[in-house]
Amino acid sequence: MDWVRTQRTLTPGRPFFTYLALGAAHAPLHAGPERQEKYRGRFDHGWDRQREVTLERQKELGVVPPETELAPWAEDVPHWDELTGNQRRLSARFMETFAGFTEHADVQVGRFVDALEELGGLDDTLFLYILGDNGASGEGASKGRSSSTGWGTAWWTTRTR
Repeated sequence: MDWVRTQRTLTPGRPFFTYLALGAAHAPLHAGPERQEKYRGRFDHGWDRQREVTLERQKELGVVPPETELAPWAEDVPHWDELTGNQRRLSARFMETFAGFTEHADVQVGRFVDALEELGGLDDTLFLYILGDNGASGEGASKGRSSSTGWGTAWWTTRTR
């Protein structure tokens, strides 16, 4: 935001390009305790149900057409009821942390938008907002380990409790 303010001050009529690389939704997942607590228990119903809830919400918001159907289930992803109790608790914890992390990113983008509005540049701005990690983040896998770093996303997210 300081960089944009400087650009606008030094060259007020000149366009600029800003790339915000937030790192959110990418391993290692981490979020402050207040954000993790906000989502505590929200995903205890599991990912089978969550994908249904998400699609229902996307339809309500008009993000997808009303006739949109869920994609077929990925063969290598177990259904929620196939997991042990410990695997479900860990996986729900991953989803809580992912939600808190992406909410944090959204808040930061909102701060950036507010700064642009304050500078009078919001009407001249084009946003391409892409947030993700090639789809759902794969930390934890089905065995409670990190599939991308191999060493400790499970340790990190469970230690922040």
